[in-house]
Amino acid sequence: MTADSPLISVIMPAYNCDKYIHKAISSILFQTEGNFELLITDDGSTDKTIKIINSFTDKRIVLRKNKKNIGNLRTINKLLKSCKGKYIALQDADDWSSKNRLSIQLETLENNPSIDLCGTNCIKFYSQNIQITSNYPLSSTELIKSIEQGRTSLFCGASVLFRRTALLSIGTYQECFDRIGSADIDWHLRLLEKHLAINIEEPLYYYRQLQNSYSNSGNESSIKRNSTNIAYALHLLRKSGQRETSTLKQETFRIAVTEKTEGAHPSTIDKVVMELFNLAANSKTNNKVAAFIFKLALSTLQTATVQHYINTKRRKSAEKIKHKLIIK
Repeated sequence: MTADSPLISVIMPAYNCDKYIHKAISSILFQTEGNFELLITDDGSTDKTIKIINSFTDKRIVLRKNKKNIGNLRTINKLLKSCKGKYIALQDADDWSSKNRLSIQLETLENNPSIDLCGTNCIKFYSQNIQITSNYPLSSTELIKSIEQGRTSLFCGASVLFRRTALLSIGTYQECFDRIGSADIDWHLRLLEKHLAINIEEPLYYYRQLQNSYSNSGNESSIKRNSTNIAYALHLLRKSGQRETSTLKQETFRIAVTEKTEGAHPSTIDKVVMELFNLAANSKTNNKVAAFIFKLALSTLQTATVQHYINTKRRKSAEKIKHKLIIK
């Protein structure tokens, strides 16, 4: 291995994880496959995270620091853009990998040139006494079938190893999911629209479900609670031949980050409602897709806002949509 041409780039975003990051880093450094670079970006930690990272002297570690906290999504995107390896692996700073994870995944992709991403099952730790082994779809056929059935939990997100060419094909995480969750689900769906993927049945990744993690928060807005459905809605739109408009990608669903939905200014939310309604009403969208998106709009946004939209100058368009869709 040379510094300029590692076979694998392992990326690790880190933020206030001093209790766990030593184990995460060690689990990568002691992999049976050693041809890698470990790229770590600290996102403005205020605990001992950086001190612990600096305690390692392995030259395969490359540490960068964000000048201020920019969030997990943007940190991952920065890391992805800096990768030099032929393959890219994710590793969360509060989890750990089995010592043969990378070698098994690498061998799988090397022996199957048509496959561009390889995930693994994982063991999820909810507490010291509660752990569950995942059961993700294994073959590419099973993955596609699962999507068609509406399933979006397809991979243990941080367990994946994928070809850098796949990243160049579909791009990094979409920033419209910044701080609302499901950016990895959206990325997986976009990848599977163009590339083949599989999961290894053996659990090779160990995932901590921390009590203060985003997924356990009970205070998130309705937009955050629906982020997975939003990712799936965008997938349905792409499959029906539509592209996300700039308004949808840049404005939709981001309002929850800076202000509560109930108190958001009508003109701001109106952009969201108008975008969803117009996409649902598009003649190219089949009724099943349109109904899903319309229901998503109603569950995500307050009823008063929907009524406000209907009472605007776009009344005719809104009434047309209501007439077109049968909401059961």
